[in-house]
Amino acid sequence: MNHITQTNATGRNQGQVFSPQPVVNQLLSLSGLNPALLGPDNRVLDPACGEGAILLGIARLIMETQPPDTWERHFAGIWGYDTDKDAVDVCRAKLADLTGWHGWEANISHQNALEMRGDLFRWVIANPPYVRTKNMDEPARALCRTFSSCKKGNIDLYLAFIEHIAAISENSVIICPRTVMDSKTATQLRKLLVLSGLIERVFEHDQQLFPNAAVATACLVLNKTKHTSLTLEVGGKSTSIPYSNLENGEAWIAANKETYSGKKLSDICTIRSGIQTSADDIYVIQPADGWSAWDNGGVDSQPIQVSCKGGTRELERGALRVVVKASLKENSEGWKSLLVFPYETGADRKPRPIAEEDFEARYPKAYAYLEVHRTTLGERKMQGPWYSFARSQALNHQGAKVTISTMADIGKGKNPYASIIPEEFYLRGDAAFPNAATPLVKLRDIFASPAFFKHIAERGTLKANEWRSFGKEVIHDFRLNEPQEETISLIILPLPIQTYLFPANLSLAPLRKTA
Repeated sequence: MNHITQTNATGRNQGQVFSPQPVVNQLLSLSGLNPALLGPDNRVLDPACGEGAILLGIARLIMETQPPDTWERHFAGIWGYDTDKDAVDVCRAKLADLTGWHGWEANISHQNALEMRGDLFRWVIANPPYVRTKNMDEPARALCRTFSSCKKGNIDLYLAFIEHIAAISENSVIICPRTVMDSKTATQLRKLLVLSGLIERVFEHDQQLFPNAAVATACLVLNKTKHTSLTLEVGGKSTSIPYSNLENGEAWIAANKETYSGKKLSDICTIRSGIQTSADDIYVIQPADGWSAWDNGGVDSQPIQVSCKGGTRELERGALRVVVKASLKENSEGWKSLLVFPYETGADRKPRPIAEEDFEARYPKAYAYLEVHRTTLGERKMQGPWYSFARSQALNHQGAKVTISTMADIGKGKNPYASIIPEEFYLRGDAAFPNAATPLVKLRDIFASPAFFKHIAERGTLKANEWRSFGKEVIHDFRLNEPQEETISLIILPLPIQTYLFPANLSLAPLRKTA
């Protein structure tokens, strides 16, 4: 597939992930492409053709189904654009080798499809680039902002491509990130496709299709027929959703409208993501001799024996913090760890990286440990010095909270893990910070409820072995119109006994304080 032109960007940041043959086969099958009709007046376009996987599939289809004396006319109907000149050259060469036709120079062009506003095509079959706002250069971002689905907020290049494809094609099939189905970022695009009557079907894939890109995907089928409902294919089940339920950009999910009305979880708490070091194998360590030395307290300079990358060594207590992994069950092995913490609290009471000279002088053992891994740490994308975390916003998220894993084993009927923690930092998951009127135990009970399980089963992204992943937007959108608002379900066995004796809306803070 295509990638947008950027400076100093890797293929993945540029959205460059080429289409495997099974993906090509599915796209051709869903497109309704009739090779007998292909020609100069009935063209098919891949607007991000890359090295030509989709176009080669179309050419093979012609050669397998049409008389040889008609091939050249049909080949003349195959078009492709890409911003990667090298990929375009490879695409032309592959098509010429396959077909023996040498007219590809005119049809396969080195240009940005988003700038080609006048062309119209009978079919468009596409695997557009996936590039987030932060990975775009300014010209690319400005071009995207010219599309109504990308006017404001965080955007992704694939949104602009889908909007453009909808405008220039009679029939199209597009493979794109599954987040198009329910993310806030794609709200305007969903609204546009519904109000214009273009979206016919959505297929959510139940497995990772791209070997070198960890992205869940879906296929969109669009055409100029004025539809009044959307057919959603998820997990082998087909559901028809009336457009009247989707006119404001609502998520494309297999649930009725009433399920997603009422008070949201975001009305009683805020969900925030945890620390991202982008090098957990270096920063996240374990006390070598158990937790007693740490739990007994001590001064900042006290050496703590730890197990870390490269073996066992001593690090200063003041350069360490307790951290929990939201992805693991509470008190399971590895749930609680130590975090190498090269930060201090500034005058504004916000953590900031310790100046390098001060860090080395104050905590020479911790500095020396990170210095061993300096090359690795320096290769990460980050805003601070080489020893800082990749993302530090979560360091400002202080106070008691309920951590929640962002994966759930739906196939085995298991809710995501949820744990109440006081002041510790957290990573590999999210956390719910309650408003003043919401007890922590109530949030934990919500995450353990059958209603929340159902919500994740419907809204989460399908992964291997029936696991589902989900992000902050999905958690925030859970609706509090289920029975767990009034009473606690007795199937939640691991909770404290008082959980089963009181309504969920009764604050248990005094009981927990005196326990």
